[in-house]
Amino acid sequence: MTQPVSDTRRDVSDIVEENAHAIGQLIDLLQALPGNLYRQSFGHRKQHVIGKHVRHIIDHYSALLSATDCPGALLDYENRNRDLSLETDRRTGGHRLSGILRELRNRFGTEYRNELAMLHNSDGKW
Repeated sequence: MTQPVSDTRRDVSDIVEENAHAIGQLIDLLQALPGNLYRQSFGHRKQHVIGKHVRHIIDHYSALLSATDCPGALLDYENRNRDLSLETDRRTGGHRLSGILRELRNRFGTEYRNELAMLHNSDGKW
C-alpha cells in the first residue's frame, strides 16, 4: 500500500528533524569535550575512541548525501570515504557535522521525490 504524498512528506521531515536533533546534541558535546578525551582509548581492550565513532557517523551521513546528490546514484555504506583526520580533531568533526546538518535540511526540507537505490549486505553475502 502506498501512502499519500502529504503523509510521506511529513514522515521525511520528521526523520530529518530527529536526525538534526541528534546531530545538534553531538555538536554540543564536541564543543564541550576536551580534545584529549576525543582521542583517548576506552574499554576493556582500549579499542573504543570517541573520535572514531564520530568519524563513523560522519562517513555514513556523507555517503547518504553523496548518493542523494545525483539521481540514480547507489547508496553503499560499505564503500564510503573514511576521512581519518576526523578521528583526531573534534573541531573538524563538529564543523563537518554542522555542514551535514545544513545539507540534510536543505536537501530534504523541500519535497524530495528521487528514489534511492541501496546496496545492502544483510547476510554476509552480496
